[in-house]
Amino acid sequence: PAATTALESPEALATARAAYSAMNEVIRPAHVRQQLYFPDKRLLQYDCGKLQVLDEMLRRLKSGGHRVLMFTQMSKVLDVVETFLSFHGHT
Repeated sequence: PAATTALESPEALATARAAYSAMNEVIRPAHVRQQLYFPDKRLLQYDCGKLQVLDEMLRRLKSGGHRVLMFTQMSKVLDVVETFLSFHGHT
């Protein structure tokens, strides 16, 4: 007879699935809390009034030949601003 692996029997497969499911119930919530989710990039500006004003200001300043230097103390805010600026073509 051909050699079989440990998970080819229905009982072993059911045991492995149960163990994985139990482990996933413990680990998954912790993993999800550690992730930063961005809304749809096209709608990012409309989720925050400050970004709406920033977009308007940047367009006005750019049309006037001005340059802008922005600072932030939080790296996550910098990530959001970078996504916003890249998507709207502000360089």
